[in-house]
Amino acid sequence: MLTLSRPSRLRAGAVATAIITAMAVMGSSVSALAVDGEPLPETAVEVVESTVDLDASADAFGAPVEPTAEIDAAQVEPTPVAEPVADAITAVPMVSVSKTDGLVDGETVTVSGENFSPVAPSTNGTRPPLAGQFGGVYVVFGSYAETWKPSEGASSASRKAAPGQTRWVVNPENLVQIGGSAAGAVAIESDGSFEVQLTVTEEFTGMLENGNLGIFTFSGSGAVYAPFETETFVSFAEPAPTVSVSKTDGLVDGETVTVSGENFSPVAPSTNGTRPPLAGQFGGVYVVFGSYAETWKPSEGATSAARKAAPAQTRWVVNPANVAQLGGSAAGAVAIEEDGSFEVELTVTDDFEGMLENGNLGIYTFSGSGAVYAPFETETFLRFAGPVDSTVTLTADPAAFLVGASTTLSAIVQPAVEGSVEFFDGERSLGVVGVDRETGVATLTYADAPQGPRSLRAVFTPADLDVATGAEGAVIVTVSAPIVMAPTSSGSLRWGVKQSFRTYVTGPIAQGTIGVAGAGSDGAIVVFPQSSPAAATDVVQYGGSVRYLGHNGALDVTIASPTVRLVSNTRADLVATVNGSRVTLATLALATGARSVLPDGAVRYAGVAATLTAAGAPAFSFGGTAFYPAGTALDPVTFTIGAPSSAGGGTRIVGAFTGSSIPTAPPATTGAELIAADAGALEPGQRITLTAAGFAPGESDIAVVAYSDPIVLSESVTADADGVATWTGTLPADLIGVHTLTMQGSVDRGIVVTIRELAQSVSLTGACVIQDARLQWGFKEAFRAYVSGSIANGEWQVFDGAEYETPSFAFAGDGALDSSTGEGELVFSGGIRFTGHGGILDTSVSNPRVIVLDADTAQLVLDVVGTTQEGVAVEAEGVVFADLDLSAAARSADDGLLTIEGALATLTATGAEAFGTYPAGEPLDPVTITGSLADDCGEVVIAEPEAGEVAPSEGGIPLWVWGIIIALLLAVIALTVALVRRRAAAE
Repeated sequence: MLTLSRPSRLRAGAVATAIITAMAVMGSSVSALAVDGEPLPETAVEVVESTVDLDASADAFGAPVEPTAEIDAAQVEPTPVAEPVADAITAVPMVSVSKTDGLVDGETVTVSGENFSPVAPSTNGTRPPLAGQFGGVYVVFGSYAETWKPSEGASSASRKAAPGQTRWVVNPENLVQIGGSAAGAVAIESDGSFEVQLTVTEEFTGMLENGNLGIFTFSGSGAVYAPFETETFVSFAEPAPTVSVSKTDGLVDGETVTVSGENFSPVAPSTNGTRPPLAGQFGGVYVVFGSYAETWKPSEGATSAARKAAPAQTRWVVNPANVAQLGGSAAGAVAIEEDGSFEVELTVTDDFEGMLENGNLGIYTFSGSGAVYAPFETETFLRFAGPVDSTVTLTADPAAFLVGASTTLSAIVQPAVEGSVEFFDGERSLGVVGVDRETGVATLTYADAPQGPRSLRAVFTPADLDVATGAEGAVIVTVSAPIVMAPTSSGSLRWGVKQSFRTYVTGPIAQGTIGVAGAGSDGAIVVFPQSSPAAATDVVQYGGSVRYLGHNGALDVTIASPTVRLVSNTRADLVATVNGSRVTLATLALATGARSVLPDGAVRYAGVAATLTAAGAPAFSFGGTAFYPAGTALDPVTFTIGAPSSAGGGTRIVGAFTGSSIPTAPPATTGAELIAADAGALEPGQRITLTAAGFAPGESDIAVVAYSDPIVLSESVTADADGVATWTGTLPADLIGVHTLTMQGSVDRGIVVTIRELAQSVSLTGACVIQDARLQWGFKEAFRAYVSGSIANGEWQVFDGAEYETPSFAFAGDGALDSSTGEGELVFSGGIRFTGHGGILDTSVSNPRVIVLDADTAQLVLDVVGTTQEGVAVEAEGVVFADLDLSAAARSADDGLLTIEGALATLTATGAEAFGTYPAGEPLDPVTITGSLADDCGEVVIAEPEAGEVAPSEGGIPLWVWGIIIALLLAVIALTVALVRRRAAAE
């Protein structure tokens, strides 16, 4: 027996080829081979014998071999070789599957493997993550071509795995390295056995058109080892005929239902008719609404007396060619679709002539024209509703109001059926209103309620008593007497209207004025005098006006004669004349203010919250664009209901743009500095300190202005005795991107800064921990092609634990999600460095974070450092790089595994600015996220899956390995010649 120690990185087939070639040169028996002192398995010998020419004048690749010396085979007496014992033969890897035939779509099977122990180096991986060690075994349910095995040279295109149905069986110590169970990793037993579960489906995205469905195994991590390549084909059961009915419960007499059938294709000869008119051909399917006995099926021997159809409620579903033969649709004939489906409509009744006394009302199907075929016999029972019990909920808004005011009564009828509601105050009818069939609501305005507590009722009467019962609802309202007083204190309404609107009008954009007429002022507050009599009650009028002028008169808003209309004890309306039209400008929440009564009976409400109405929103607009939507909080209102008063005086200006020398473009971009802050990574709203030198000693009124559009941050900075000006303040919350901060006075100084978009914060209440998370992302396929192409002539590298396997980069991490809202954050480590253009392009993106804002939306946050392809330096941390659309992804959270596959990624404005290659809105490669859910997680907010994973790709043997194999073959031949010579000399 010739024994050869197994060299590293040499496939078993190559070892066998080398040995057999050497034995052929010696003229020895092929059966006497051994590796590492163990007999070579017969299967390996068979493979080599079928593929290698054993001619002594050629090596294993068919190339001529020049022996170092001539060998006279006749002079060499072969050494007797003992037959290897059976126990020394390596056991053949075997796979068994719990079920392979008659499978149901979505069924789970158990796959058991034996004798898959490592056979180093043949089963060692040739690429990360398991290069140089046992590469494990891929166990896959998928669609594979006839020729699919890596050992036969088949590419990965011949192997298509079903989404999520790949397991990677590896040594236990490698589980965490390749992502744990979240990545489909399974530990192999010490005896080379394993057991995994896979879910089988008849069809999945990407399956091969002519592929074979089955369970397949082969070596992992790039290893190629023929004994690990097994196939176990599976087959699925024919789908059973099924029927669905659009409505089966709570039916109303005479209602029409839709009956849909599937999988009713002909099964000759079982479904062939036995009597005319369709004898000897597909007899079709009867679809019937009727009253049937408990035992009614023809396959159970039941006669037609057990089946009573409602008049004209039978349809005969047949081949399209037979529809006319049976009398067409007038006779109830319906064509069946090619896929065995149909759809018919039937009218159901709870009583018809001839119905069985103890029969079951339902939709029934069975074979037509005398055929008897049990799978076509289906029953769907129906239930009819008696009159449903109605309920009425009555509300009043407001529930407390003054005499002379009104309330809106709303009666909500459930369920929403046709009918009417009569409203009552005690026994007095207030009116009858029809019920809205969509919402079940009937409303009525009650405007003449007497003083005191009132018991109001709403009585519902259905249009059809067979459909619903009548019902009644009630509510108590309080009607108060009007306020009666005779105060002497002056009444007034004090209101600043809207602070931000005032600032805009008198600011550098509108450059306008604020004037009052017939009203007083207290700084920015307009004081409108009371104009109604002292006996005013629920409606109090005030005089005077305020006018806002800006944009050289293009903006012109006058608010005059405000009136407070008390609606209830807690609510009032603020009505005013706006540019000549009377509108309800705001609603006043009286309960938010402080109410007090003066000694003379005057009533004062202070600090009442005011909310802009839809009618009032157009008042605050310019160029047809409203500044504030309805519901915006206006300045609080303070009003006193007292005696009439007069503001005195005529028209006067109470606020105006004072002018500014601020230029529209930054006068300087250098000379200023940030103290303890990074000019390339500021955040909106961040507090900063800006300093610059060169001003006059003690110089005052130095302006701090932010550009692009000039925003004055301060106009009152004073330089110190050395002419150094320092300002500490907060950046505007809406300032994002590249801007210039300037200090302007006797000299101008500036600094260019980048203000990055803040990642949104999320709530982690009820957080669900995500372990072993993995982010897979190709970044952007076009950019990878550009970097590695002839223009950039560059490359990319991964670092800090990131991985790359065409076409995706992978990052490991963990995080947490809120199990009820889907909010959360996943943090990953690692990065990618892109280089090109001879070093001009050198940009790294790293430390990805995925911030999940809700079930459909997320942000991808990255650190970006280096120089762009334009040579621009960038160093920005926490850049909101991409918006992720999770709604377009295939998502699941089943069996403790979170999967978000194919989330669409779009470059953000801050991402575009930091990366410098593509504009905002540019599509990036989709993102896939997987992770293991902690055991204590609740039901995670996530959509159902639509697609899945892709099986691991395979690669060929590198050229350097082939070089080692060829060199080894030559060494084996030389060693064999030397051994023969030595043995001959010894004899």
